[in-house]
Amino acid sequence: MYTNSSKFRIRGKYGLFTIPKGILNDSKWASGDLMGFWGLDGKVIHIEKIYDKDKLPAVEKEGYNKKVFKKIAKFGGETGTCGIKSLPEFLMKEFVPKDGQTMYFLPAKYTFLENYYSQQELKNIVFATFNPKHLEVYEKNKQPSKQEIDKEYIRHFRERHPLPFFNRKLDTSEKNSDKSKRKVKRINKVILESQIFGLECQIEKIRGYKKKVQVIEHPKKKEILKDLNMEIKRIGLEKEKLKREAIPMFKEWTKEEMKKGGTIIRI
Repeated sequence: MYTNSSKFRIRGKYGLFTIPKGILNDSKWASGDLMGFWGLDGKVIHIEKIYDKDKLPAVEKEGYNKKVFKKIAKFGGETGTCGIKSLPEFLMKEFVPKDGQTMYFLPAKYTFLENYYSQQELKNIVFATFNPKHLEVYEKNKQPSKQEIDKEYIRHFRERHPLPFFNRKLDTSEKNSDKSKRKVKRINKVILESQIFGLECQIEKIRGYKKKVQVIEHPKKKEILKDLNMEIKRIGLEKEKLKREAIPMFKEWTKEEMKKGGTIIRI
């Protein structure tokens, strides 16, 4: 799943690592290129080439934050490999890597993100982690379809709230009691409240990430904050729409509807 790995080393307060040649060749990175770093929830490091080495002289005249941006350096002279001689201090504190720990790499262009961004946008980005399991969420085949999500959602609520229908079937009938119908309404209410709570949790998580972005310097800080604000707004609108136009997960069928046939589960 990951394309390659290397050993992370600690020298004093500095952390250094070589970049596998496969990554260098695939991403067309070279010694002297300026790299930007970003931490993702203490699990994955976002590494992105910001400037080619031939454009760096002009950038150095204006100055750049060396605590966030690092050059790719040569290891072992001209015939050696390349890497980063000092991982940004804020990442050392966030990830707390150990000397000799294996570091795994995954180019963004080989992830499910290719469905949302162009290859041009992804070509300079590589994800790195000290635990390969943290990269699994980026695999193309790890992204569930809407049908799979809905199916799992229904299974979850069937386990938590055993359905009250006649003979334990999923089809209602005129034999359902008033008590069963009331229970159906209660289950639908619990499901709706859970859906709304889930959206609220997403908003709070994004707000927490937004706070981290606001206090750390990054070349795309404004763009990241803009995207986060848009996502908060989108989820907020989704929550309000859900409140207004909620479709019950389990429907109480009328006799006329039952004669036509149907299922109580709306997906």
